Amino acid sequence: MKLPFFIKKFFKITRVERTLFIKGLLISALFVLLVNFVPLKYYIRLLKVKQIIIQEDIERTLHLLMKTMHRLNRVSLLKMNCLVKSSVLKYLMNAYGLSSRLVLGVTFTNNHKIRAHAYVKINNKLSYQTKSRFVEVYSVI
Repeated sequence: MKLPFFIKKFFKITRVERTLFIKGLLISALFVLLVNFVPLKYYIRLLKVKQIIIQEDIERTLHLLMKTMHRLNRVSLLKMNCLVKSSVLKYLMNAYGLSSRLVLGVTFTNNHKIRAHAYVKINNKLSYQTKSRFVEVYSVI
């Protein structure tokens, strides 16, 4: 019996990456439900930092998290908007003890409509879901 290509690829990645991917997939499903049915003020508690751990290899951890988010975007059957993606990334960063902020920003388009966007900042630098033209309106630490 021949396995599908994506299953073969799944087993070629390291165990840590597989675990992080599965955790991210489950958390993204949870956040899709929360974002669509629960007001932000109630599920924001999941995104609060519980414990900051000083990591020696922050760059490697960030790279691993970004790779995981990229895989989730490609594989997820659920529609994940920027708020869901940023919430999942923030949650995973908290799990790894990395300090970050979930930022909600707004901007005006050319035809004077307001657009909103959610993204994550690490040490006041833009990270995943980067849109520099947005003005910060709300931030979750």
